[in-house]
Amino acid sequence: MFLSFAKVCDADRDFLIVRGTGRELDWAAVAMRMCRRRTGIGAGALLVTNRVGYTGFRLDAYGVDGRPRRTDDRAVRSAAVVLHEDYGVKELLVETPAGRRWVRLAVDPLKVAVAHRSLWVWGEPELICTGELRWARRAPEGMALPGIRWG
Repeated sequence: MFLSFAKVCDADRDFLIVRGTGRELDWAAVAMRMCRRRTGIGAGALLVTNRVGYTGFRLDAYGVDGRPRRTDDRAVRSAAVVLHEDYGVKELLVETPAGRRWVRLAVDPLKVAVAHRSLWVWGEPELICTGELRWARRAPEGMALPGIRWG
């Protein structure tokens, strides 16, 4: 099975964003392997996106240690950049374990805002690279990184 991913940086935090596969996958194991700085791609957290309806998305986050973690605005903004690239959406609803967030994107230059009650918090996440990895349950130690496109 192949996992498509993107690496995004926002306010000195970097995230790996993968699209949900629709299959049961041990996302904690994926996070621990992909987020390692020396043998994986390297990131502070793995974000898993799944589409819910027309403009809705579910966002789950896993730390480097594989434990579920809370999603902050930087994580939501970073995922929104990838969702914009994939689906072309400029307004979306993101469901997280912490609750729902409305997100707006302004293009040229790309800026992303996350709603907090009546306040919009803007940021400028940067898409670093995209790629695809072959994922196996028993992958050898140290992943090869074919298919990475640096942007």
